[in-house]
Amino acid sequence: MYQEYVYLSDAKVRQFIPTAAPWWRKMRAKKLAGGAKIGGVEASLELEPSEVARKSELLDQLVDHITLAGRWYTEPDLVPGEWVFFEGRIGYQVTEHDPARGAVLFCEAGEVAGAAPRIVLHGSAKHLVGGSGPVRTPAPTELNRFSDPQNAGAVVDAAHRSALSLPERTFWRLFDRSTAQGEALPRHLEVLFREIAGTDEYLAAAPFLGGCAKVTRVVRSARLPFPVVVASPLYVRHERP
Repeated sequence: MYQEYVYLSDAKVRQFIPTAAPWWRKMRAKKLAGGAKIGGVEASLELEPSEVARKSELLDQLVDHITLAGRWYTEPDLVPGEWVFFEGRIGYQVTEHDPARGAVLFCEAGEVAGAAPRIVLHGSAKHLVGGSGPVRTPAPTELNRFSDPQNAGAVVDAAHRSALSLPERTFWRLFDRSTAQGEALPRHLEVLFREIAGTDEYLAAAPFLGGCAKVTRVVRSARLPFPVVVASPLYVRHERP
């Protein structure tokens, strides 16, 4: 059975590659010996990141490892730094012709109703697999490292500065450099869901995707009936509903 990946972060795979320090190897061996027995995890963690990324079965072992502490994205009381699994109708937009410099923003589709959390993912377009979709004018070159929690606002900033269609510009113009961070993020997410992700057109075009991501922030807004889990993905892939 084959799985079609949309996004895979080599940088996050490296988080599972242990350091060569003897004390770390001993600590990790003790932890694995005292925890759940996961066949093959020890071997898979010793591989180079590029090799792990190329072999889906080894990536699955990493995911199994995360599952020991990972949670579902709709669970209550999530905190930054936790790993979550997600799936749903999720559309995405890239902001650069050059994937090495651009950003990608994933957003769950659906009517703005109900209390179940929604997910928004931010990352670097260079991690997209098999093409990056429609992209317009390059964004500023200094905007990089979009997967970093501190730079979630830079993703919407880059999208705002792209040469998008008129409806898209109407939305993204709100996300300028001075307001695309910090406490302005809830307002931006309100507009994202009410003007874009909550529309029938967005839902019709959004594929059914699933994956694993590290939580950046959980945003609650008085103008949205649900909390928004903002996270940076390890991987995103096509799933069956």
